[in-house]
Amino acid sequence: PYTREQGVEVMFDYFRSNNISVDGLVIDNGSGLSRSSRLSAKFMTDLLHHAHASPLMPEYISSLSLNGIDGTTRRRFRGVAGMGRMHLKTGRLDSVAAIAGYVLAESGKMYTAVVLGNYSNIHEGAGIAIQNALLKWVYQQ
Repeated sequence: PYTREQGVEVMFDYFRSNNISVDGLVIDNGSGLSRSSRLSAKFMTDLLHHAHASPLMPEYISSLSLNGIDGTTRRRFRGVAGMGRMHLKTGRLDSVAAIAGYVLAESGKMYTAVVLGNYSNIHEGAGIAIQNALLKWVYQQ
């Protein structure tokens, strides 16, 4: 039997051993849905870069929502340039709106995109508008 704290320490050790800074990282539980957990956009970006370099990358990336096609981003950029070129994961709680993943730009270059929004009622529309504006801009690079 192991404790939650021991499990968190195993994850922190893994991140550190792979040069992913854990500064400011707080893990409350493994669900990813917690008001107590904290992470930075830099941590998420570093983790996404690490995952993209993994030999398991194809399986991992295929588990992410494909914009305009499936999952939580099936309605984003549907029927327009950029459809199907973003593998993304979304997250939403009251006053929280987040999205992170990969964008294959018009130029053919792959970018990592992370938007973490914490503000009163940002989950009710403004957060998605900000995310879409950034994703569109990245796609056009």
